[in-house]
Amino acid sequence: MFQVEIYGRVRRAVRVEGRSQRAVAREFGLSRETVRKMLQYAVPPGYQRQQPIKRPKLGPWLGVIDAILEDDKLRPVKQRHTAKRIFERLREEHGFTGGYTIVKDYVRSAELHSQEMFIPLTHAPGEAPADFGEALVVVAGVETITTSPTYREAMKLRRCLVPADFIYEWQKADVKTKQPYAIGMKDGSLFAFAGLWERWTDKTTGQALQTYTVITTDPNELMASMHNRMPVIVAPKDYERWLEPGEPSRLPVDLLRPYPAELMTAWKVSSAVGNVRNNSPELCQPLQTGAFAQNIPALDVFAGCIPPRRRLTAEHTIFSTGR
Repeated sequence: MFQVEIYGRVRRAVRVEGRSQRAVAREFGLSRETVRKMLQYAVPPGYQRQQPIKRPKLGPWLGVIDAILEDDKLRPVKQRHTAKRIFERLREEHGFTGGYTIVKDYVRSAELHSQEMFIPLTHAPGEAPADFGEALVVVAGVETITTSPTYREAMKLRRCLVPADFIYEWQKADVKTKQPYAIGMKDGSLFAFAGLWERWTDKTTGQALQTYTVITTDPNELMASMHNRMPVIVAPKDYERWLEPGEPSRLPVDLLRPYPAELMTAWKVSSAVGNVRNNSPELCQPLQTGAFAQNIPALDVFAGCIPPRRRLTAEHTIFSTGR
């Protein structure tokens, strides 16, 4: 486990001072592969929780705890419940049989989640001590784990739509098997993801690039069994609003929400879709009928199936905002 200080010094030597990875690896006594990984991740890599913590014993009483905490917001600080008092109320009033620790941990997590923080978006040039960390940011109900510089300028000036006719996602069938699904609109229509685009220059090749990122949000009911995130899908009626630069203080963050599940459908497809060398219309054909295969749209709109993970370019996006 490398100290944050070493991690930061390595990144600074390459990113800021412009030294080669080979020279930096030699100076710090590290392998070049270790240096490469340090440059690849904004924070030291390690275990990251993919699913919310499961609390089977506490689950039935989470609503009670949340109601108490919400009511406490209207009370003076000294009259608010401590975790111990909440635990006692659960036992006395609701017959809770679990332990104090799980109640304390949940209350602490809920209180941290509700705290508002204000971070300056600009800083005066110079040097300062820094550490690496991770923060859960909530903007108008949209959550994202941020470990890289904010996209504030792109959000203001360079919003885009990424068109698609469907997407692929994998559902875990058992310990060793995952079943791929195609997910699209019930009526077979094209749709568009909310995206942000950027211009930049590859320092290695000197090539000028235009790239984009797709914004994600919490999954809807259809996607929840497959993944804990889903791309933000913009409704056609909101296309102009999403692409219009508008006032920076009135950004369309309210559009960054799960798309209605009742307008979407999913169907099983062949596992061949997991290989990027495969590229044919047959990839999106239904594998078999079933609960997820209901209301499959007409497949003639899928003549140009693109396998997942195939690199897309700026030509696949609809640009409107920014310059």
